[in-house]
Amino acid sequence: MHAFIHSPIIRDIFICISLLTRLPVQLNKRAYDHRGAAGWAFPLVGVVVGTASALIGILCLILGFGPNISAGCVVMTSLIITGAMHADGLADCADGFWGGWTIERRLEIMKDSHIGAYGVIALILIIGLQWQIVAALMQAEIAFIALISAAVLSRAPLPLIMARIPNARGSGLSHQTAMSDQNAAYGALVLAGVIALVMMGISGAWVIGCAAGIAVAATALARWKIGGHTGDTLGATQMLGETFTLLATLQFLA
Repeated sequence: MHAFIHSPIIRDIFICISLLTRLPVQLNKRAYDHRGAAGWAFPLVGVVVGTASALIGILCLILGFGPNISAGCVVMTSLIITGAMHADGLADCADGFWGGWTIERRLEIMKDSHIGAYGVIALILIIGLQWQIVAALMQAEIAFIALISAAVLSRAPLPLIMARIPNARGSGLSHQTAMSDQNAAYGALVLAGVIALVMMGISGAWVIGCAAGIAVAATALARWKIGGHTGDTLGATQMLGETFTLLATLQFLA
């Protein structure tokens, strides 16, 4: 068992699970010395989160709950598994990007643990939109593949952003994680693309394009507003990517 857990592939997967979720994963401190090369496994965390959320949705439907309630349980499950860290990043970015007039002030607002009006509005809009999209996907009977694909595609660009875009603070979790291995980052993109195409077929190319576009746009906005990325901007990128990837799936596959 010890050898299984500490094999390079399993080690990398566990590192990413521990970084991106609240699932209990036990690793020795030395394992995190390899976190720079573990970025390829980000999409597999999406498989875990997406599958768990989808199974909860299926269970709710089996128990007789309608699509709306089941969709709410799906969104809630994802937030619980991730500890709402991506949602928190979205709220912080909304407050900071539109609540401050200088880069320094924006970063200061983003670091504040209190949530402001912009953050509340952003969470209501994005979580509410996710809820409605998932309900529609359930009615179209493609929620399972959509949830997994969106969870995978929304996490895949994050290692490349960390590798290629400067950190705006020079500190924090995203800086400490130091996903600087570009080969691993490109590996995450390839792996995510393969997973999405296997699940959705050739039509998934449109969805992949949408996910890529959202990641590029969100990263460009972060560079404009604060000069680089932070853990919060990565979380916001994931939330926006997941939401609009779900929407693209509904548009192109339903």
